[in-house]
Amino acid sequence: MNQITQKIINIISDIFKKIDEVFTFDDLFFECFTHPSYSNENNNSESYQRLEFFGDSILGLLVAEFLFTQNKNIDEGSLTKLRARFVDTESNANYARLLSLDKCLLLGEGAKADIAKGDISVMADIFESFLGAIYLCYGVEVVKKILRITTFNDILNNPNKVVKTEYISLLQEYFQSSTKRSPVEFILESEEGPPNQRVFTYKVMVNGLVFGRGKGKRIQEAKANAAKEAYDKCVRG
Repeated sequence: MNQITQKIINIISDIFKKIDEVFTFDDLFFECFTHPSYSNENNNSESYQRLEFFGDSILGLLVAEFLFTQNKNIDEGSLTKLRARFVDTESNANYARLLSLDKCLLLGEGAKADIAKGDISVMADIFESFLGAIYLCYGVEVVKKILRITTFNDILNNPNKVVKTEYISLLQEYFQSSTKRSPVEFILESEEGPPNQRVFTYKVMVNGLVFGRGKGKRIQEAKANAAKEAYDKCVRG
């Protein structure tokens, strides 16, 4: 057993102790932390991307179930908005760090620079891929136990949480107030990287002035980051 595998075992074993489960290693727990760059550079056949796709679906379903049972008097539109606050990129990245999953991540040399620059999307990816591996190896009840110490706990303790995607609406409302009524524009400044690893940069402009910039692997994420920076400048100083 190599040092990388042992490190993964140690970290996941610590997580399992918190939820009163016993961890046994499976190759999926190597795959779920393997970034495409590491896979390409080391000729590994699988990266975490398939598990991420699977885990994303599981996470969405279980959070929807939790919100549905916890909030019996909230309509479907409000439930959708509430779910979005707790399964966004920033939240999932925070949950990954809370579990120390970031210490398990296997990166190629090229991707290390992106992480160093503060790209949190990879952290969010491995939270979802980890959940996918947990489901396949241990079943849905163990996934729920993981969520009770991460996502579900966040929902219960931060019911009024504001996430980056909501800053677009907040910013538009700010500039559309009765005293301003100025249109908010999101303008693409740059698009970099290969097709499967695009990074978008957007700027927020109001009356010809730049109020904020943001990057993201998705257009909406880049716009949200730009909106948050602009909103913070305008409202919080």
